[in-house]
Amino acid sequence: MLRRVCCSITYDGRHFLGCSPQPSDNLGGHPPPSTSPLPTPPVRSIHWYLTKSLTSLLNSPSHHKSLSFSSRTDRSVSALLNTVQFDLLHPTFPLRSLVPGWNHHLSLMTPHLAVMQCLQVPKGWSARSSAYERTYQYRISYPSPDPDSLYSDSSVSLVYNSRELRQTIISPDPLSTSPILHHPNPLNVSLMVEAASLMVGDYDGRWCRGKKCNSYTHYTTVHDVQVVEVGGGGRGGLKGTEGMEVWGNREGGRREVLVNVRGRSFLKNQVRNMVGLLVAVGEGKMSLEEVEGMVGKLDRRGEGFKCMGGEGLVLKEVRHRFD
Repeated sequence: MLRRVCCSITYDGRHFLGCSPQPSDNLGGHPPPSTSPLPTPPVRSIHWYLTKSLTSLLNSPSHHKSLSFSSRTDRSVSALLNTVQFDLLHPTFPLRSLVPGWNHHLSLMTPHLAVMQCLQVPKGWSARSSAYERTYQYRISYPSPDPDSLYSDSSVSLVYNSRELRQTIISPDPLSTSPILHHPNPLNVSLMVEAASLMVGDYDGRWCRGKKCNSYTHYTTVHDVQVVEVGGGGRGGLKGTEGMEVWGNREGGRREVLVNVRGRSFLKNQVRNMVGLLVAVGEGKMSLEEVEGMVGKLDRRGEGFKCMGGEGLVLKEVRHRFD
């Protein structure tokens, strides 16, 4: 009997080569588990860890098939909540044992990936096509132009409102240390807020897609882009985005800014390119008029912004339809 299963997963992407299968997945054996919270050079994909641990749990690779993701995050990109689906072919395996059993076998391989929840869905349900909204967050630390105005007793931490629930399901939490990108230059957050409003809407996304994007369409719909400075008395003050708390003070004369992007779906590297454009505005390298002319442009070669690295990006949430 075939049962289609939908699962929520969480991971620290700095330890993996992204979600999709990679050539290195075919190498024999598997790397020893690392207990260090610091990123180590990744050698396998998230797909590899999930399928290997699921095979160990079910005692056979023939008891599951067709594992796929709602969002195929790239190397170094993390997820508070991503969705996978697979077909369970084991005739008697109880679904209630899937989360604890799968996490046990995952923990023997890596502490940086865990399963949060599993449920049975209709056979025709698709984790990718049923997703109607995705939310990403990019976290940036940057030097303050006025360090004396900042707190200094601790660094900023992010705690999601569901942390108590997470701790009852997974221990240790793969995202106990929040991914962040340390930027070398000061940023004008007020200008970044204005530029973000210009990126909302339906448009041709070729200006913000990655070079290796193979999507059948270049059009994208962005529902909302928010730029929030955390602490330091800047715009937004000590403020959390929907679904999370933010607390903390500054250390070493640095501030932090969160960029939240919400939309139906995204092209390859789209969010990282959007953040790169916002950073260029914050550094004074691009004007708001240039941003307005850039959005929807068919080619961005020669423009004054770069794609940001994946280490500061987290997939916060994927919303699905189940009807």
